[in-house]
Amino acid sequence: MSWRRPAPHADEGPGYWPTFVDIMSVVVMVVLFVLIVSFVQTAVQIEHRVSGRQVVQDIFDRRLEITRALEEALGKDVVSISSDGNITFKGDVLFFPDSAELRNTAEVETLMTRLANSIGNVVEQQKFRDGLQMILVEGHTAEDGQPAYTHWSLSAERARRIILKLQEKDARLREADNAQFLGAAGRAHYRPAVPGATEAEKAKNRRVEIRMVLKDEGLRDALLEALTR
Repeated sequence: MSWRRPAPHADEGPGYWPTFVDIMSVVVMVVLFVLIVSFVQTAVQIEHRVSGRQVVQDIFDRRLEITRALEEALGKDVVSISSDGNITFKGDVLFFPDSAELRNTAEVETLMTRLANSIGNVVEQQKFRDGLQMILVEGHTAEDGQPAYTHWSLSAERARRIILKLQEKDARLREADNAQFLGAAGRAHYRPAVPGATEAEKAKNRRVEIRMVLKDEGLRDALLEALTR
């Protein structure tokens, strides 16, 4: 007896149809997965941005608190907030002319004590430490015809003396975990606060600035934006 292949049923469809369905199912799953991942990433970014802006606002509030306390104690002619948000002190109030020696006055002692205590309160709090890269003390001089190396040396030494004085005033700032946030830099006479060569303008350029440097560039931008509102 000869073998015969059974005739195909009339309801059988093309052989490629189940494969197409499988492929489309995989595509849909992939698209859903990508959408879910994208949603999660967006949510994380939003959470990070909100958290980051809160850190910025906290630091901004703390800086205003520090400055207002110093202004109340010493007056706005001694301490102020510069256009880029830094706390600025007049160099002639702090130092003897052409010297990195701090003046031994009650005014300077009060300023250094209040500033040291305020910075100590900042660096020991975790919410500030998470967003803070450095509290940078910058020394600035005024153009007076002296060689450039003289300005570099004087401005850097003045910044260093401020750091040491702050550590002297608050023991917390001598601890390694807190001292790591402190930095000193000399800017010489290359970044004047105001242009000009009069004695009044030179006095404004002889200054010390306290700059709070944040870890994230976006946070720095947000801080500057908040300062200019």
